[in-house]
Amino acid sequence: MRGAMKKNRSRTYVNIQLVIAGLATLFFSVSYESTGVLERGIIVSLIFVTLLNCWALYEGREWTYFTEVIRLFLVSTYISYLEGSEALLIISTTATLLVTALDTAERWYYKAIFGIDRKEE
Repeated sequence: MRGAMKKNRSRTYVNIQLVIAGLATLFFSVSYESTGVLERGIIVSLIFVTLLNCWALYEGREWTYFTEVIRLFLVSTYISYLEGSEALLIISTTATLLVTALDTAERWYYKAIFGIDRKEE
């Protein structure tokens, strides 16, 4: 029963991500003409990394954490682009690198999504 709950939790997360990617694709398709080249690149990359992350989560790949980090970096890059702030980009990049370096963040991620502690396996 406990294993089914763990699997259900990760599948729910995958389904939520797929719905978000689908809605983002729909929104992007509607507003394609009004976006610039850089915005298009960031949005397409974000959608692609989200779909790659869904596949990795579904397959139970070990590198799912890093696809989440890449997605976090893309979101922070896009926000700093919208704000026109280089300082925000530097701060968010530094924060992303610090979070990636922390072992506790990776443990928390695997515990929250898969219900396991990766360091004990």
